[in-house]
Amino acid sequence: MYSTKKNLLSFLIAAEIMFLGLDLGFIGVSLINNHPLGIIYSLVILVLAVGESAVGLSLCVIGLKIDDSISFSQFNKLKY
Repeated sequence: MYSTKKNLLSFLIAAEIMFLGLDLGFIGVSLINNHPLGIIYSLVILVLAVGESAVGLSLCVIGLKIDDSISFSQFNKLKY
């Protein structure tokens, strides 16, 4: 399982690359079909990805303050 072996930062980087690929797909189809809706969708996805990155990086900072690690296994301590 991915979440038991990797840390949060590598997961965030992978998610950002996925969102950028999705944006390129929307922009490409929008340019081919000459319809501006794909560009609007890609801007919305970029805004959501920025919000997700801000939350994830703040979790990384909290994890480093608590346990000096950003692995998934130590985020159980943030429940309570």
